[in-house]
Amino acid sequence: MGYAVSVSAGLGRSGMSCDTDARNSLDSEAGFLESAGCVPSIAGRALGELPPQTQDALKRLRQRAIRLLARRDHSQKELGRKLASEPVPRRRRRGEGDVAPAGDHTDESPGLPPLTDRIAWVLADLAARGYLDDGRFATSLVRRESARHGVLLIERRLAETGISGADAEPFLAEARGREFESALALWKRRFGTPPSDLRERARQARYLANRGFSPEVVHRIVGRRGHLEED
Repeated sequence: MGYAVSVSAGLGRSGMSCDTDARNSLDSEAGFLESAGCVPSIAGRALGELPPQTQDALKRLRQRAIRLLARRDHSQKELGRKLASEPVPRRRRRGEGDVAPAGDHTDESPGLPPLTDRIAWVLADLAARGYLDDGRFATSLVRRESARHGVLLIERRLAETGISGADAEPFLAEARGREFESALALWKRRFGTPPSDLRERARQARYLANRGFSPEVVHRIVGRRGHLEED
């Protein structure tokens, strides 16, 4: 069964790099494409419409992606980066060295689309199936991290996974709403009493700041005069 997909933003896409006759032969087998010296774009095409060699490569790449998602949720950018850089799984045959599975991203066969196109296809396919959702991922990350980290660190971690700017703001707003409460709970577990001198106040402030809490929140908790400024 084929699945219609669209190209995921931020990843490369390739069109035809061949002559007009080959450009009209999208349903040709991989052997023809190799001899013609071109590979058609797979963006927006159903799996069943593609040459068998490309189908097999996409299925293997999708299985790798699903294994990564089974461990934990990922953003699209994060998963794409891992698929592009993760070492190819290798299997050992008796009496032989390590052998890379055919068709994985070390395969440079002329009949296969570029790796960036294959990754974009897989990401779009998984998003269409509901396996990949940046909103769900961001919500989970913020709720998990806000118990022990402040907004500054959470914002940086979201950006590292490709969620930043206006896309990140709704999730950061939620984190800001609970930042003081989280910082206060963390401070009580770690210290529990106001600092008695400037050195101790600096130590407590540094502890909270290193965990990404904003200067305003740190000031409210440590206090200018060493007293907890709790509402």
